[in-house]
Amino acid sequence: MNIKGIQKNVLSLLIQIGKDSYPHEFLAQLLHKDGIINDVLIIPGTITSPVMAYIRDDVRPIMVNLAGTAHSHPNGILRPSFTDVLHFAKIGGQCHLIFGSPFSRDSWRAFHADGSPYTLYIVGDDDWDENG
Repeated sequence: MNIKGIQKNVLSLLIQIGKDSYPHEFLAQLLHKDGIINDVLIIPGTITSPVMAYIRDDVRPIMVNLAGTAHSHPNGILRPSFTDVLHFAKIGGQCHLIFGSPFSRDSWRAFHADGSPYTLYIVGDDDWDENG
C-alpha cells in the first residue's frame, strides 16, 4: 500500500505529543487505512531521553497496517540522523515523520525509510486550525 496522506487530526495530535514530551523525544508507530495515516500507537515501555527514543523489540507489535513511525527532535533539526535511518529500516513502513521544536504546523517533515524526503498530503487541510 502506498502511503499518500495523513489525517489533519492525527497530525495535530503528533504536534501536541511533541510539545508535551519536550525536552524528551517521543516515538510512535503510525497506522494507516487505505494509504492514509489515521492512527498513532504509543507503545508502553518506550525509552525516551532528550537525545533518543527507542521501542524495545519485546514490546513492539507486528502490524499489517503499519505506515511507519513518528518521532521528535527537540533540537528542531528536521532531518533524519544515521541512527534514525537504521531505525526506520528496522521498524518498517514507508513513511517516517520527524517533528521538531517549536512543534507547529511547519516544524515536521516526512521521509522514506532510506532518509530521502517523502511527499505527504494533509487530509482535511482546507480548514487547518493551529490548535487542532
